Amino acid sequence: MRKNNDLEALLKKPTPQDIIAAIFAYSGLKSFTNDRYEIQKFFSENKTGEAVELLESFVFSECVDIYPYSRLLESVLAGLSLGGVIFTWSPKDDSFNMEDEMKEKVIIQAKERFSSGEITILKRLGEKWREFNIGQT
Repeated sequence: MRKNNDLEALLKKPTPQDIIAAIFAYSGLKSFTNDRYEIQKFFSENKTGEAVELLESFVFSECVDIYPYSRLLESVLAGLSLGGVIFTWSPKDDSFNMEDEMKEKVIIQAKERFSSGEITILKRLGEKWREFNIGQT
């Protein structure tokens, strides 16, 4: 019986994919940058203050790569893309897309997996992501 409870708790625990997908969904953007430098930069710079705990699993290299780089973040982006959460229209496309229906699914799942405090932080990060992308255009 205990093993089932442990497994159930583990399956409900938010994953790094849940975190990044929720931030993208809460941004409200249909399209956003696919530039890996810009994505890595955004998350490394926003791993501060109230977001530290949520983003703690994303470790960014320093003085090793050309810019702070998280292998986990890159893996999450690939996983979200393979899973159809985010997508590009072509391999050369410079932006990711996220359909409204997928945003709704991600937000529903986020409400099941994150505390209300974490949801507030994810929404703030989503707004920052929106502003960051609008600043890119």
